[in-house]
Amino acid sequence: MVCFEKNVGIGGGIVSLSNSILSNSPESPFLKDDYSMLNISNSLSDTDILIGNDNVFKNPLFINPNQYDFKFHNASPAINATSDEFGNPINLGSSTFDYPTTVSVMISAINYNPLDNLEIEFIELYNPSNKVIDLTGYVLS
Repeated sequence: MVCFEKNVGIGGGIVSLSNSILSNSPESPFLKDDYSMLNISNSLSDTDILIGNDNVFKNPLFINPNQYDFKFHNASPAINATSDEFGNPINLGSSTFDYPTTVSVMISAINYNPLDNLEIEFIELYNPSNKVIDLTGYVLS
């Protein structure tokens, strides 16, 4: 989720985030300035403790996120983590959804027009699977 400044150059956005999983962030899963308000509730983070109501700080225990399988293991802390106003259990993040995908090559880094003239330009490709992916017919233009 992204919220931009309501007053350009001054800051001051307002964000409410609910029922989300903020996982595997290399730094803090959120950033806000002193002029902004952020309310996070009913969410899970495995990177940072979230300030707000009914948040969980644990590993979500995805089946295999490197293969795009974001279903939960049975022991996931995101399952039945909180309850609604009627006491019914709520899962954090999306409900279990079978998302059929084919693993493909991803662009993981681009070094274009580097500031240091000694560096070379490159595009880094990443294969998240353990299978060989045939790049015949792929074109970068």
